[in-house]
Amino acid sequence: MLKNILGQISPRMNIMLINQISILLTFPIVLSCLSNYSFGLVGTSLIIMQAGWVIIDWASTVYFTEVWHNFSGQLEKSKVISRHILSRILMASGYLMMISVAIAMNIITLPWELFLVIIPGVLAGGIFPLWFFHIIKKPGELIGITLFSRTFFVLMTFLLVRSDADISTYLALQSFTLSLITLFAYRRMFLFHNLRWQPTNINDAIKHLKKNTPFMLNTISNNHIHTFWSLSLLILSGPIAIGLYSIADQAYRAGNSISATFAQVIRVNTI
Repeated sequence: MLKNILGQISPRMNIMLINQISILLTFPIVLSCLSNYSFGLVGTSLIIMQAGWVIIDWASTVYFTEVWHNFSGQLEKSKVISRHILSRILMASGYLMMISVAIAMNIITLPWELFLVIIPGVLAGGIFPLWFFHIIKKPGELIGITLFSRTFFVLMTFLLVRSDADISTYLALQSFTLSLITLFAYRRMFLFHNLRWQPTNINDAIKHLKKNTPFMLNTISNNHIHTFWSLSLLILSGPIAIGLYSIADQAYRAGNSISATFAQVIRVNTI
């Protein structure tokens, strides 16, 4: 069992850290090329994206770790996964609508063109099925695509970001590479692991969300309370303060990913 735990911690940690560290690696070029105000807009966009990932994901990894053994047949597993994916789409729609209203009412300072650019990134990160590869204990299948995509993101940032006019380019690279990872993961999940999409409806998705809610409340209170700090800062502060905060926030998220990975891998192997 210890060998299994150690073998799964490494790929899980690699995936999480590659995603987090890739953002940190681009900060020197972004800081040197953008004005303080523009960097603040980048920080605002990243906070919206990353808070969305937490809210849309709705503690998927924790939920499936605890209940996956209750689904015995392949058909039953396909049904719950189909309901789960639809429920993520509902959460994403609600979250993006909430943010768009906040921008329209000037509660959050962000140009509409930047918001539109980050929408694919919000969706891709929120519905990223790392939880599936975690519960089948094969997270290593996603290391290659994650490393390739995020390396591309870092290299293109250094090549293309030169001034305030390139904010959209930076955020578009973020959205594109995250979408690439997510599409690869879903393709592998359905084509290589014998899953089939099963007809489902909104009522089933809402019932699934209700079952998942206690896990989400526990996860937020223990691991993601900083998500609310970040969203509160968007409302209470200007772009420059948000830009300063985002530097520390990225480092905090990287450290939090490490501790969460240990807990989740140990749990799935000892349940």
